[in-house]
Amino acid sequence: AESSSLVDHAPVTTAEGLETSILGLRFRARTAHLRHGHLKLRCSATIAAVYYREKTMYIRGSLTHRGETLESR
Repeated sequence: AESSSLVDHAPVTTAEGLETSILGLRFRARTAHLRHGHLKLRCSATIAAVYYREKTMYIRGSLTHRGETLESR
């Protein structure tokens, strides 16, 4: 994603001393982002070379003509 679409959140430290980082994503979905009416989002997390996790979600929605924003259903 383009860096202008990323939303930084402050890290949170748990009672056990573990730190959680959150990085948000904000963008306007356009017709070109949809494949067969679905938007595919993939998030991945890496900690050095010891940890990797990935999650993919498919969001079904339709675009409105007012600015072509995605409405999830």
